[in-house]
Amino acid sequence: MARINDKFTGRVDFRDVQDQSIPENQRLKINGDSYTILTALGSQDSTTGLDLQGIQGNLSGKYALGADIDASPTRKWSKEAGFAPIGDRNQAFGGIFDGLGHRIAGLTVKRPAQNHAGLFGNAVNATLRNVGLHRGSVEGASYVGGLVGDNRACGAMALVDNVYACARVAGQGKVGAIAGRNRAEKGGEIQLCNAHAIAQVSSNANVVGGLVGQHTATEGGTANMSRSYAEGAVSGADAVGGLVGLISSADGGTARISSSHAMATVDGKELVGGLVGGSISTGGKIEISVAYATGSVSGTNSVGGLMGATFAAPDSTVGISRSCATGSVSGAPSHWFYFLPRNYIGRLMGLKLALYGKVEISDSNATGRVSGASSTGERIGAEFAFGEQRIGRWFSLLVAAYYGKRMIPTLNVRD
Repeated sequence: MARINDKFTGRVDFRDVQDQSIPENQRLKINGDSYTILTALGSQDSTTGLDLQGIQGNLSGKYALGADIDASPTRKWSKEAGFAPIGDRNQAFGGIFDGLGHRIAGLTVKRPAQNHAGLFGNAVNATLRNVGLHRGSVEGASYVGGLVGDNRACGAMALVDNVYACARVAGQGKVGAIAGRNRAEKGGEIQLCNAHAIAQVSSNANVVGGLVGQHTATEGGTANMSRSYAEGAVSGADAVGGLVGLISSADGGTARISSSHAMATVDGKELVGGLVGGSISTGGKIEISVAYATGSVSGTNSVGGLMGATFAAPDSTVGISRSCATGSVSGAPSHWFYFLPRNYIGRLMGLKLALYGKVEISDSNATGRVSGASSTGERIGAEFAFGEQRIGRWFSLLVAAYYGKRMIPTLNVRD
């Protein structure tokens, strides 16, 4: 099912399918699996398993939307707290949800003190596909996404495919229009593809992205993002990106972004980028290829048209290839912390750090206007790497260690 802006070009409609007495051989089957067809929003606190809100009553089921859903009544549910996210920290959704090309309009989730907020609050090894969120509003604390707050693959596959969000999304950390966090762990694999967001995404804290807040892989997991893009406006404190706030890998994990782009206005403080705010690898791999960003970017420190900053720890690799940025980049006036400069602004990247790790940038460029700190670079604001002779190995080691140790706990990379 192709998608044009905020609509699908094809969909499958069903009527009067709530009657579960229909023989199983006459129900909807996809690849041999029977699906429960949903055509209604349901009521506040529903757990029937027969309507959208009622999925909470069976978190391992297979569901398909048989019609567009008007979710505007959720604005007044639960004393205006709205829709109750499907799955929470203790019980995750682990089934299949197929929108069949339909959209959910006017969804409201207003739970600023609650973690795991979105249509789905918490999903593990789930499949979410062929659905759009139209003119929705989602607010939570941490792990906040229009479609899913926290999407994890733990020793198995998790799939998000052919989805879009036209919404306002706000939270306190790990916030994105589609997902607050993608995390592949224990050999699991996440595939997020053909996703699109036109959204306003905001936070007064860290890790905020136009599409995904944090895209991460650890313990041998693989997190892939491809053929996806974001438009709109993104704002936050640290690790703020037009597409992804923070991409990270650890303990043998691999995180990738390919054939994706951002056309968002991005505003933050530290680690601010047109495509990705920051990338941090501590014993894993990060790969970004065939990607671009066109929106304007503004921040204070480590600001870049494509990426704010990257850090590679020992036994880590960060690779960026065939990527570019065209938006303007601006940073705050430079200042110093003891003998270390604190502001790095670059057309492509603000700060590049390698502490026994490897950062490789190839066939990538930037053309936007850059202004701000005195340590402003035409392509990269500043580069520090232990073992290179650019500015001296011991000074490089000291700077890389200082910024690396500061970035990792601040952004809760391993959380």
